[in-house]
Amino acid sequence: MRRGACLVAIALLAAVPAAQAESAWERLRDRAWSWLGLAEDPDAALARLGGTRVLLAPDVDDFRKMVLVELRDDARKLMREARVPYANLAVHDGGVEVRLRDGSLLPAALTALAATAGPAHDAVDIREAGDGGVRLVPAERAIAARLNEPLDKAVDVIRLRLDGLGPAAAAVRREGADRILVIAPGIGDPARVVQPIQQTARLEFRLVNVSMPASAALQGRAPEDSEVLYGFKTRVPFLVYKQSTVGGGDIADARAAFDQNGQPTVNFQFTARGAREFGRLTQENVDRPFAIVLDNVVLSAPIIRTPILGGSGQITGSFAVDEAKRLAVQIRAGALPVKLIVVEQTTLPPPAKK
Repeated sequence: MRRGACLVAIALLAAVPAAQAESAWERLRDRAWSWLGLAEDPDAALARLGGTRVLLAPDVDDFRKMVLVELRDDARKLMREARVPYANLAVHDGGVEVRLRDGSLLPAALTALAATAGPAHDAVDIREAGDGGVRLVPAERAIAARLNEPLDKAVDVIRLRLDGLGPAAAAVRREGADRILVIAPGIGDPARVVQPIQQTARLEFRLVNVSMPASAALQGRAPEDSEVLYGFKTRVPFLVYKQSTVGGGDIADARAAFDQNGQPTVNFQFTARGAREFGRLTQENVDRPFAIVLDNVVLSAPIIRTPILGGSGQITGSFAVDEAKRLAVQIRAGALPVKLIVVEQTTLPPPAKK
């Protein structure tokens, strides 16, 4: 049947002007390659169509901050489990510092925190910091080793985000130890390639903290378990809890759609786990607002009127049509596990017609 469709399409090309016929033939050829499972070599497609090459690298400083936050949370959990009281535990100057309430508890704290150093005991440098304190610093080699898996996942995420972007499939692959190369044939505007890639797209569902107004938290000190985030386009402040029990990884599918008023939305479907956790979240917090957060921006903050148990939902936020489509693609592809920066960018024009 596919062969017959190709023959009909080829016959129809004779009825259109030569320039249009050539473009139509190229599109038909690309589709035929796709149907037959014969993907064109990316470099050959780039030579034929022109396009964009982008070389990406992980933002190591940003990744190090993520590692420090995880280390802080691990240290807090270990100290709590060991029942060692502390006065302060925070990220500071490239490490995590634990300040004990009683200096005599230092041996117990060092024993509890030893688990952060990993099986080989070299992932974290643990030292006494004086005055009843302990300082934990991640080893640079451990940070470099931890980057490998996120970079592999980033390749898959980028490939999904760029799927269908141009006339030929984009190629995404690891290049060297810590680089990702993207080849996008037929895309002459680098922004069309870079913009979908660089947004982390970390989606979270978090409860809104109603213990104080967000404006008061901005003027004073927000509770330790909460932070102030701003609304999408509106820049309205929201005081939201840092903890998120449901996130983008719990969404199985997302599609751009329109609501009953014709406004662009994103409809999504939870995984089995996501449906269960979101159902529990909404059952336990009826009449409380919760925030839908994308990369620390509040897309919307509806009030939970009734438990939401159907395993699906809708995101609204004064989106333009293109914004809703882009958001749906980002949610389907998943969040980037590491922030990426552009280190090299090349645009190749299509070859001159003979």
